[in-house]
Amino acid sequence: FEQPWMLGVTGGLVVAVALFIWIQLAVKPALYAGLAALAVTIGLVVMSIQVVTDREEIEQTLHEVAGLLRANDHEGVYAYIHPNAVAGVLRAKTELPQFKFSDARVTRIREIKVNPDTPPPTAIATFMVVVDVRVSSQIDYDGPRLIRVYFMKQGERWMVRDYQHTDPMSKGFDMTDYSDLAVPGG
Repeated sequence: FEQPWMLGVTGGLVVAVALFIWIQLAVKPALYAGLAALAVTIGLVVMSIQVVTDREEIEQTLHEVAGLLRANDHEGVYAYIHPNAVAGVLRAKTELPQFKFSDARVTRIREIKVNPDTPPPTAIATFMVVVDVRVSSQIDYDGPRLIRVYFMKQGERWMVRDYQHTDPMSKGFDMTDYSDLAVPGG
């Protein structure tokens, strides 16, 4: 359900084949099959657009937080921090006011793994960002960062429980014990 265009293209091909057969052979069942395929395709595309998956919610959250950082809206960013967040995220609350963002954009999402089986559901998102930031009027950083965010669902919202960031050319992340946030295959 995350890519309605794929449903539309596939359904469109089935409809086209059925209508081609009907035009070429004048077989009424091919016409009926084409019309049925068209109705099913439209229904599936509409459903796909209306259903928002956990992955789509998390992706939307990432873009919302990037927008808040770009606007230097610290209180808005804090609203995405889970009440049970680990010390690193809580420390970010005290450090964030030292940062002045000129730009913050999610440029590529590498993966989002969701585990709906943990109570509450958890997820891990790994993605690239580009930031242009000034730290306490002393240091400028403009470039990419590799980010990993550990989410936990609270009610209907995905909230940040912890995060890591590193240089995109590094070997990866320090895999501290995040067993309480484990996701399948990860």
